Amino acid sequence: MIEHANANALTKGLTIDFSVMDAQSLQFDSDTFDFIVTRNVTWNLSSPEQAYDEWLRVLKPGGRLLNFDGNHYLHLFDDRYANFRKSNAYDDPHQTVHLEGINTNTIEEIARHQPLSSVERPEWDLAFFQDQSVKIIDVHTTPITYTNDALKTETIIDRFHLCIEKS
Repeated sequence: MIEHANANALTKGLTIDFSVMDAQSLQFDSDTFDFIVTRNVTWNLSSPEQAYDEWLRVLKPGGRLLNFDGNHYLHLFDDRYANFRKSNAYDDPHQTVHLEGINTNTIEEIARHQPLSSVERPEWDLAFFQDQSVKIIDVHTTPITYTNDALKTETIIDRFHLCIEKS
């Protein structure tokens, strides 16, 4: 992945220092970054609180964190999400080319043991940031409404993004 990102940067004439490390234990000095973007990271961390603490630590005051994520595996724990997966409204993203050759059962097994797989988000994230020195800049959810087997309308949160600013 890093090689691919580096090749993309080079085609644009950019020099970027890519680093590989544990998102829950960053090797950067405090107050280093103006902006951090994460995409589909927090759901698969064993200690998401630790990751958020680390990301806040390395953000400069006034720096922003933009987190894109979703309730990707909540169907393993919540009937509303499981019913959606069984409905005609569900379009399985695991059938796409970008996952060709990947055993998604392995990913699902990992998800069963991650703390954020079993909680609805972004409520969990917002509760975490309530006790931090941050300002919530933006929260956007992508709700999906479907009809369940009992012909009742249900709404779930598929994806979200959350932007916070460090005080």
